[in-house]
Parts: sequence; structure tokens; C-alpha cells
Amino acid sequence: MTGFIIVAIILTLASTAAIAWPLVFAKPAGEAGVDDGDALAARLAEIERDRDYGLIDEGSAEDAIKQANASATQDRPDPARAGKAGRGARLIAAFIIGAMPVGAAFLYLDIGAPYALSEAGRQAAATQAEDRAAANAEAIAAMAPEERAVIIERMVAGLADRLAGQPDDVDGWRMLARSYAALGNFAQSTDAWREAASRSGEAEDLRELAAALLSDRDAEDNQVNTELKAVLEALLAGNENDPLALYFLGHAAAQNGDADTAVTYWTKLRASLPPDSPLTPKLDGLIAEAQGQL
Repeated sequence: MTGFIIVAIILTLASTAAIAWPLVFAKPAGEAGVDDGDALAARLAEIERDRDYGLIDEGSAEDAIKQANASATQDRPDPARAGKAGRGARLIAAFIIGAMPVGAAFLYLDIGAPYALSEAGRQAAATQAEDRAAANAEAIAAMAPEERAVIIERMVAGLADRLAGQPDDVDGWRMLARSYAALGNFAQSTDAWREAASRSGEAEDLRELAAALLSDRDAEDNQVNTELKAVLEALLAGNENDPLALYFLGHAAAQNGDADTAVTYWTKLRASLPPDSPLTPKLDGLIAEAQGQL
């Protein structure tokens, strides 16, 4: 952290000096460019040349000379006044430029995260966050069931509102899906798993979505609808031995009259099970029934 602060200070001073130096030490306007006397001399030389060439007569030349002298006297700024005013303005500008990084530093210390500059600070902040979360959890657990339900529903609603504005937060959708399931809102939980699975495409999210779709039916109902079939096929594409996909895709094939494909799925699943699996007898019955239709 100390090294970072030193480098930041050096860079700040260097950049401030690079900006402020020309402002403070620039020459006043009266000292820069062509001197007023040189400009007057050049104008008088032009008048003399025009008179010599007969472009203007003597009277016009004299009038032009007087006008040039008068104009030079009138336009000539007061060097002392101009230098003083210009230098004052440049000093004010330099002060503002120098004050900006100082103000930014104080602002960062007030509303920023200076603790994040060190590993110890980050660990302390993480510990404090965990302590606050634990304290909140204890406070919620100590509430009456009705009060606790209201608090949880309010938190879940807040999470749902946040995800409406940040729909790509996959972890947020997972949390929302589990929260809805804990509250008994299974249809909303399934919707949240749809959001998570569609964004991540990860096997665990697909499996959770498949389980949510399967839970919304009787235990003996093995019908596989179009959505569930697509989710199971995505699971199988990622893992050709996925047991959930093999089992229910076998049922999907059987319900469509494709006994041969059903036997293929179930036979593959049976081969991957341990010898004492309670699912083995059920698979043997399904395989025998399907083979009888071949």
C-alpha cells in the first residue's frame, strides 16, 4: 500500500507541475510576439515605400505617418498592468489545478474504500461484512415466524427488483430461485432457474431447472414435455452419462413410441449404476417392457 501511495503522489505532483508551470511562468502578452516598436517601424517603412513609388502623395503620406503613430500609442498596453493581471490569473489557475488532487484525495477518504489498498484492510472489511450478515441472520432467526416471513419476502422482492435492472447476474437468479423455493413459490422458483440456466448454460443450472420442472407433477408422472426434453438434451450434450437426462429421455422416447432409443438410454444408465443401486430393478422392468415392444 505504501508503495502505491508514493507512486500516486509522485505522479500527481508531476502532472500538476506539467500543467501549472506554463501557466505560472509564461511571458505576459506584452512581452510575447513581435514588439510594438518593430510593428510601428514596419508600418512606417511601408508608407515611405509607397511614397517613393508615387503610390501616395506627400500629404497622404504625412497623414498615414501620424495615424500609424497614434494607433501604436493607443493600442500599446501597459506592460506592468498587463503582466500583473495576467500573472494573477495564472496563479489562481495553478492554485485550482493544485487543489484538485488534494480535494480528490479527501473525497476518496470520505466516500471511497481506502481499506482496499491493503490486504489487511480487505480482510478486515470482509470480516466486518460477514459479522454484519451473521448478526442480521441471528436477528431474523429471533423474530416471530410471521415477522420473519415478512422480512424474508421483502428481501426476496428487493432481489427480484434488482435483477430486473441487472438481468445478467446469474448468481442473483440462483439465489432468487432458491429463495422462492424456500417460500413455497415453486412456479416463480422455476422461472428464476430458467433465467439462470439460459444465461449460464452450466450443467448445475440446467439440472436445477430440470428438477424444478419435474417437481411440478406427480411422482409417478413420467411424461416429458417439450421444455423438459430440451433441458435434458442440453444436459446430455455436456455429459453423455448424466443419469437424470438418460432416465427421463428414455421415458420421452418411450412415450413417442421409440422403444429402441428408450432401451439404449436405460441400458446405458444401468451400466453406470453401482450393483446395489435401488434404481436397477426399476430399470430392468422398463427395459424389459420396452424390448417387448420391439
